[in-house]
Amino acid sequence: CSSDLAACGTKSQTESQQESQPKPLTSQDVIEKYSEAVKNVNSFKYTSDFTSKTASKNPESSPLGPINLDSGISKDGVLSSEPFSILTNQTMTLTGTSLKISNYINESNELYTRAGNEPWKKTDSKKTQSEKADVVKKEIYNDKFLDALKNVAGDLKLEEQGENYVLTYSGTDEKFMEVLQQFDRGAGSVVNKLADTKILSLNFKLTIKKSSFEPTEIQFDCETGKNESSLTTKFTGKRTFSEINTAKVTKPEGIK
Repeated sequence: CSSDLAACGTKSQTESQQESQPKPLTSQDVIEKYSEAVKNVNSFKYTSDFTSKTASKNPESSPLGPINLDSGISKDGVLSSEPFSILTNQTMTLTGTSLKISNYINESNELYTRAGNEPWKKTDSKKTQSEKADVVKKEIYNDKFLDALKNVAGDLKLEEQGENYVLTYSGTDEKFMEVLQQFDRGAGSVVNKLADTKILSLNFKLTIKKSSFEPTEIQFDCETGKNESSLTTKFTGKRTFSEINTAKVTKPEGIK
C-alpha cells in the first residue's frame, strides 16, 4: 500500500474485514492439503485392520443352510528414515486359522523374516532401501486411494473436533466403492469380494490433524451384496497413524 496510498483508501471497511478473515476450508480443500502432506512423510508408525464377514441374508430359507465366512488382514509397522529401518507384522486370518509374518530390515538393508513364533531368518532381497520403504509408505501415501477420495470429497461432511478435522459420510453412493477397493490392495482376495457388488450401507470417517493436515485415522464399516444373491458381506476397515516423521524402529529380540 505504501506505493499507492490513494488506492488503499478506496477499499471499503467491509472489504478489508472480509480479506482479513480467511475463507472457511471445504472438504475438498482438506483432502487436497492432506494429499500434499502425506507426500512428505518419511517415517511413521501405523496399525491397519481389515475384516470381511459373509453370511446368508435369510439362513432359514437358504438351500445351503447358514453360511458364515470370516477373513481379515491385520498389520502394524514402523518405518524410520534416519537411520533407515523397517519393522512390519502382518496376520492373515481365514475362518479361524491365522498366519503371522514379520519382516525386519536394518540400516544395512539386510532383511530378516519370521513366521509366527519361529526364529528370525536372514533372507536374500534384491530390493533397494527406497523400494522397501515405498512398500510401507503405501499405507499412508497411496495415490490411487487419494484419487478415489478426491472423487468423493464433495460428498464428505467436514467438522472441526478439537485439534482435528473430521470428514464423514453415511449412505450408499456407488462412487465410494473405489475408496473401499483402494483402502488395502494388499488384502487381495478380501478386496476382490467387493467387485460386482452394491453398497447397501456405508459409514466412512477420516480424521486429519488441523496443524499439519496429516492423517491420524481412517475408518469405515459397510455392507455390500448382489441383488440376486442370498449372501451379504460386511466389511470393516481401520488404519491409524502416529509419530509421523519422528518414528524410530526398535530392533526385535532374537536378531544378532
